[in-house]
Amino acid sequence: MLPADADTVGRRRLLRTAGGAAVVVMGLILAVAVASAKPPPGGGGGGKPPSGDSASQTFEISGAIAGLYPTLARTLNLKLENPNKVAVTVETLQIEVGDAGPGCTSSNLAVAPVALPVDIPASGETTVAVTVRLADDPDDACQGARFPLTYTGTASR
Repeated sequence: MLPADADTVGRRRLLRTAGGAAVVVMGLILAVAVASAKPPPGGGGGGKPPSGDSASQTFEISGAIAGLYPTLARTLNLKLENPNKVAVTVETLQIEVGDAGPGCTSSNLAVAPVALPVDIPASGETTVAVTVRLADDPDDACQGARFPLTYTGTASR
């Protein structure tokens, strides 16, 4: 069995939903999601909520984990922050695991589903615990690897 010490790194993803269309932008360490309860005028996409759309809500997702070893389950604490002046309910939250590099695919890291829905108070924050586990017998290339994590989600009032 490989004594792998793997880390994960969070990435930023901006997701704007409007009538089924989505626009995604990637960055580092943080994620933001915007959900619109109604489609833009004329149906169609574009991914940008209509200006003045009070139903659109944003929230931030951040979290990272280190010290992963085979057979050891660890807790990833995701911080969910609500910058809005109204409470929001997180309805979807996905954690996408990327490949850590050649020979160390995302299949070597398992992430449990997030228990939903999650309420975040107005101008507040909450933490969600997620179980993460490195494979019992990971590929040799996973020793000291860093798995990129991408967070996305939607929220409503």
